[in-house]
Amino acid sequence: MKKGNFKINIIDILVLVLVIVAVIGAFVKFGGETGVANTNESVIEYKVKVKEVRQATVDALNKKGKVFDDKNKKEVGEIVNVEPSEAKRVEEKVDGTKVEAVVPERFDCLVTIQTKGKVNDLGFYNTINTELRTGSENIIYSQNVKCTGDIYEIRQVQ
Repeated sequence: MKKGNFKINIIDILVLVLVIVAVIGAFVKFGGETGVANTNESVIEYKVKVKEVRQATVDALNKKGKVFDDKNKKEVGEIVNVEPSEAKRVEEKVDGTKVEAVVPERFDCLVTIQTKGKVNDLGFYNTINTELRTGSENIIYSQNVKCTGDIYEIRQVQ
């Protein structure tokens, strides 16, 4: 073999480009600035709408208490208020018209949770830096109850 006989083909270039893109992607995903670290801690209050639960779940929610992350069991806030109401859903009648009907023995609850977190121009983040977004699913997991609802409203208290 002669020295200096070095050939680059299109496959080599494509592999090199893919490696560079992968490194940049990994940096953006795992090492990039999220904006969360540069904000001050605030008190955040958010309301979760839990639909069609039984009376036992309403009673358990009314015990209030601390709320934990379902996956890592770290504390993410505290239930401060529960507003139960009759559960209603839209039903279609035989003639095709739709009516709002009360669901027997079921309740909808608006559960207010307070947490320490961070607020910035990117959004609201709880104590474990999970983003809180209106309309997103939220699991309420406490010593007394586990249920799922959608975040209905978020606001900064302090």
